[in-house]
Amino acid sequence: MRGITLAIALLLAAGLAFRLAPLADLGERMLWQWPTEDGYLMMTIARNIALGHGMTISAGEIPTNGTQPLATLVWAGIFWLAAGDRVTGVLLIQLAQIAIGGAGALGLYFLGRRLLADRPWGAPGAALAAALWFASPVVITHLMNGLETGVSLALIIWSVLAWSTWRQQASAQVRVAGAAGIGVLLGLTFLARIDAVFLIIALTGWHAALGLADSGRGFRARTVESFAMGAASMVVASPWLIYNYIGFGSIMPISGTSQSTDAALASNLGAVPVALFRYITQVFPVPVAASDHMVVAFAAALACLAYFAVVGAALRRASGEARAVALVVATMGLGLCLYYGLFFGARYFIARYMAPWSPFLALATTALVLAALDRLGGARARTLAALGVCAATLVLAIGLNVRIYVAVGRGSAVEHRHVLRWVESNVRAEAWVGAVQTGVLGFFHDRTINLDGKVNPYALAARLEGRIPHYVVATPIEYIADWHGVSEWIELEPLSKHFELAVADRKANLAVLKRMSALPANADIRGGLEIHGRPRDAR
Repeated sequence: MRGITLAIALLLAAGLAFRLAPLADLGERMLWQWPTEDGYLMMTIARNIALGHGMTISAGEIPTNGTQPLATLVWAGIFWLAAGDRVTGVLLIQLAQIAIGGAGALGLYFLGRRLLADRPWGAPGAALAAALWFASPVVITHLMNGLETGVSLALIIWSVLAWSTWRQQASAQVRVAGAAGIGVLLGLTFLARIDAVFLIIALTGWHAALGLADSGRGFRARTVESFAMGAASMVVASPWLIYNYIGFGSIMPISGTSQSTDAALASNLGAVPVALFRYITQVFPVPVAASDHMVVAFAAALACLAYFAVVGAALRRASGEARAVALVVATMGLGLCLYYGLFFGARYFIARYMAPWSPFLALATTALVLAALDRLGGARARTLAALGVCAATLVLAIGLNVRIYVAVGRGSAVEHRHVLRWVESNVRAEAWVGAVQTGVLGFFHDRTINLDGKVNPYALAARLEGRIPHYVVATPIEYIADWHGVSEWIELEPLSKHFELAVADRKANLAVLKRMSALPANADIRGGLEIHGRPRDAR
């Protein structure tokens, strides 16, 4: 127990230290170690809200819904406190993410302590799982990415904890007020990330179904409560859904539509078990270079199947409450796996999409290991084995976090800094720049027009029509600056008639197209397109 207590303290200290270390370098590492390209997309929208421009991009001139609203509004409040200052805002947002990650770990501890209450090592086991999740090198990068991931995971954990606590107080009477309270929390979780719909479906469905366990007498009351939970969650979520539909023609944010535009059926399926394997172990990241290999995906799938079979066997001896929570989490997780594995695009984001599994898998893995250690014969053998497991976990967690820190110091952080630096050195502040990837560039250069449609509804309309080159020509874009692949755009019509290739540096992964013709008299950042209905031809 002393070894476990020491491991908990060291893991918590390591998780906090590795989050804080980059923040000491305000000019460089603080801006680039944790925030991702998409994190800067969200922070651009948040900063515009704080400046009074509403939910917009491109110097406040293009409306957008390509974000998740709850974290965006929280970040907007932080930028308002920072008076719109970019560096201060990013710093405060990262401090907020540390607090949010801590809140998630605390909720995981409370949940684990409830579910493992019948085990002699239940409380320290729950604390160890929470500390492991907080310090996990495969989790920290997602909890500190400048996006909604940390907010979403914390709310998922606390939603499951609140439901589990409230459910154990069940009676034959219908408890509408309590159910509505859980529903409000679920609605906030939905506003944190729209795919929380799988949690809402899982929790409300199993809440009603588990009422059958009491000889069916509680089924009616639990069904009414499930309806109240679902209704309350949709009331909370409805302003966002209405805003999306009225303003942009779909309840799905345009970022989701953009990322799934080129998706093929089951194109991400092989990436799902690799991501789950990372979260099962918490400290064994599969190298990115190997994660797309068929053999690696197959091996990860076999490992995951074996792991879940062991978890299923262990649950037969677990408490009824642990089994109930497992049903909810498994149903939510299966929905995420099927949706993102079969129907969605953006394969490179699968690890982030699977992140809701991470806290519960940390708890399950810790419980399995401690249960195995508890069955060892002899106190001395158990002590030595526990110390060995804790030491190995600490070495891997700390070592991999150090590796991340060192790698960032060598320049492997956000891969869009060089594009921003070129623009800052060669482009006037008032000139419009277009790019496919506009998170970093759009945050620091206000006059940036997004071209992949993740946050720009006009570009999305043009992309769906196959007319991005026409859209670019019809806008006041003077430069297109992005990774080297954008150099191929110079062959596209009508771009080839209006732009020239100014930079094509494969080694630096940079390409720039510069307008050589005069801007059209009627050029505007919307490119002559409409958000609603069928887009007009750009002229």
